[in-house]
Amino acid sequence: MDTITHALFGAVCSAALPRTPSTSSSELPRRMAITGMAAAFPDIDYLGFWIDPLLFLADWHRSATHSLLLIPFWAALLTLCCLPWQWARNRWRMVYGLCCLGLLSHLPLDLLTPFGIKLFYPLATTAYSLAISFFIDGYFTAIIVVTLLLLLWHPPRRVALSGLLILSTYLSGLWLLKTEALQVAAQQFPQSTDLHALPQPFSPFYWQLIEAHKTHHQVAYLSLTAEHQAIIKEYQGRRNLVWKTYH
Repeated sequence: MDTITHALFGAVCSAALPRTPSTSSSELPRRMAITGMAAAFPDIDYLGFWIDPLLFLADWHRSATHSLLLIPFWAALLTLCCLPWQWARNRWRMVYGLCCLGLLSHLPLDLLTPFGIKLFYPLATTAYSLAISFFIDGYFTAIIVVTLLLLLWHPPRRVALSGLLILSTYLSGLWLLKTEALQVAAQQFPQSTDLHALPQPFSPFYWQLIEAHKTHHQVAYLSLTAEHQAIIKEYQGRRNLVWKTYH
């Protein structure tokens, strides 16, 4: 996901936490700011692109800063950066917990995209991915933005939990759409054992289908809603798929 969406999602996760009756009204925005900052932090690895673009894409991207194992270290570093702020210094344990929450919130969003993350780096370099959402998902971001706006007028925790529930429902829908796209590909290649469906921009109903071989692969662009051709002409209905072969 894009960095802004990560930051906003982290803020919503923070608002979903329970609060004591003695918590002041000014504390929630501070908590949300810290969690949002921590949620955006893992994308600092993009700075590696300016050092060595090829090495960044091959090894650095979504590795160390996206590792579940290194979250305690990064949370400690971010907490240290907050200590000059007296409010954070007086509540450093809570700040550390919020940083952990923000960093944790980053991981599932990047797991949704086709690029995946190296979840157990440095012990393992396998990239894990659900590949159900494009790396910029306007619908996902819109749900988060509306949730944050509603926080201004309604009980924050209730709104945040409702927003997270809606997001979960949306993601479940994406999973079902991917399953349907793979079924379309399987109907075209019933003997194939290496089929993929990758999410596309603009609509959750658009998918790139890939049927892979050792020497070549075939690609088609599917619209699950179009009868013949989608609004974007590259995408075809399931009965009119145009497969192109690449070696």
